[in-house]
Amino acid sequence: MLTKMGGIANMEEFLSNILFSINLFYPLLFLSIGIFVYSVVKRSWLLLLASSFIILPNVLYLTYFPFPLNLAVLYVVIQLILLISFYLKSKKGKGMEIN
Repeated sequence: MLTKMGGIANMEEFLSNILFSINLFYPLLFLSIGIFVYSVVKRSWLLLLASSFIILPNVLYLTYFPFPLNLAVLYVVIQLILLISFYLKSKKGKGMEIN
């Protein structure tokens, strides 16, 4: 698979084989969106981190396509911005608690 050609075409072929031959594209997409919504409701930075790792293979695959599809990277960027804000708010809140 990866020894046929060099460069980006190999990675695209590799991700395509992984995501579509064993039908992982849509389950990972729906699982990530579900965890994302749940993590925003619960304001959990750990669930946002899990959601961004789950969607990462799909986003990497979509970056090889033309303009509209390669904007899927923005989904991960939005998740990471929310993750950082939730993390900082959780650390700020824990520092103010008196035990």
